[in-house]
This record gives sequence, structure tokens and C-alpha cells, in this order.
Amino acid sequence: MTRKLIISLALTAASMTAAAESYPQAVMKAQYRYEFQTTTTSGEEKTMSDDFILQIAPGESRFYSIKTQFLDSIEATPGGKEIVRQMAMNALTKSGGLKTNADGSIKSITLNKDAMAGIPRRGQLFQVYKHFGTSDMTVYDVIVDDNFEYTVPMSDLVWEIGDSTKTVMNYECQQATADYHGRKWTAWFTPDIAVQEGPWQLAGLPGLIMEAGTEGGEYRFTITGLQETSEPIEPIPGNRDFIKTDRCKHRRNMKEYRDNPNKALSAKTGMSLGLKASPNKHDDIETDCLR
Repeated sequence: MTRKLIISLALTAASMTAAAESYPQAVMKAQYRYEFQTTTTSGEEKTMSDDFILQIAPGESRFYSIKTQFLDSIEATPGGKEIVRQMAMNALTKSGGLKTNADGSIKSITLNKDAMAGIPRRGQLFQVYKHFGTSDMTVYDVIVDDNFEYTVPMSDLVWEIGDSTKTVMNYECQQATADYHGRKWTAWFTPDIAVQEGPWQLAGLPGLIMEAGTEGGEYRFTITGLQETSEPIEPIPGNRDFIKTDRCKHRRNMKEYRDNPNKALSAKTGMSLGLKASPNKHDDIETDCLR
């Protein structure tokens, strides 16, 4: 990370201190590993993962990708986007992946994973804010460069608590199951941490959800860390215009984009980028809207 970037982040953090005092204060922070099955463009079955943070305050919470939050925060600083762009261009030039014409315009770009390893990049783009006072959640997501938000009622999720128990991260947990938005979920929660919280849109049990997965194993959340905190639950970094939508419309639009990324990207850029869609061997995390 460059000195310029460090100074920029430090100045921005200082300027935001007063504003942060008005945000809800989290009292607990949990880290989860999110794993999901996918299919590459070559047809290979692959398990992908990302690390998330769940900030828990009295009555509300925020669930977000660590990688996405880091890059969003950088790009929200003055000059942040240019710094990241320059880091990427320098890495491409050094690795020989950037070819230019005589006039300096870009001729071709060949990505080298090793060369780009140190460049900040986003993880999963969805974020969930739960509001227990109003018994609903606000979900934020991105398709191409359009930002969307929609509301989900917590009443959609109804748990059945079972008798089975197991230990997760040294906590004794109870089993619970639920049919939620087209998938059957099994969760393990601990009454020893008396918050009705959990990863993603999962919540409402008499204890923190430590682990949860779908019946077919396509999606899984597993807690990897837990600590007390006093940090604020802040809005998503940057000035964004969010398009209000509804859950099913968004899930259908997301499927359409994954099935044909060129169509959406061409509509935005006016160019055909030649991207390949992955074979659709794994359904969306919420399948009820796609039937």
C-alpha cells in the first residue's frame, strides 16, 4: 500500500469521527466464512469463498464482505479511485501484461494473477442491514455498476428447533431448520450468546447462529471469529444512488446477468466484451423467485 494511500485513509478517518458518533454502536462483531459452489466457464465444479463481518448492535446489524468494504473505503477517499487504478496499471506494466500503441493508447491487456495479487479487489457485493425494530431487512447489491436496494420482511423466515446439538468454536449449539426462499437451511445456534442474529439474512433464533448451510451443500456460512467491539455501524462507503426494487425482480435480473453477462455490460458500455457465461449447474441462493 502506498504512503499516499495510507495518508489519504488516515485523513478521511479523522474527518469522519464526529459523524460516526451518530451511527448505531456495535457491541459485538462476528466473522464468517461464506462458501458456495459454482461452475467455471470450462465446466469445472469449484468451491468459492469470501470472508464477511457481522456487526451487531442493539436492534440492528450489518453484514458485509471484508474485501468489498476495504476497496469501497479506499475508493471513497479523495483520489482513492485513481490510486487503485494506478496500482493496477503499474502491476500490469511491470508484468508485461499492458501493451500500448505508439500514441500511448491501450492496445491489449493480459491479466497475470500473481502480478495482480497485491491489488485491492472486491469480494461478494451483497450487504444486509437488519432492523429488528421494524422487523425487516434492507439488502443492497450490485449488477455491473448499478446499485440496488430492497426490503425483506423477517417474517419470511420461520425456524423449527430440533434436539440435535454439536460444538462450534467451543460453544455448544442447537440445531434448527427452516425452508427459506426456496431452500432448506440447517443452522446451529448457541444460547450462550443471547442475540437473535446470524449471517446473511438468517436470524431470529434464541442465540447467535454459528453455522448454517443449505440441504444440498451449495451454500454455507461458518463462524471463524467473535469479539466485543464499540465500532459504529456505518452506511456503505461512497456516494451512491440506489435503485429501489423488490427481491424477486432483483434475483431474476441477477440470474439474467449471470446467464448473459455480455448483454448487460454491452448495454452499459456500448461494446461487446466477449465474456463467457458459466454453465448454470447451481441455482441461486434464493430459488423461489426463479420458478
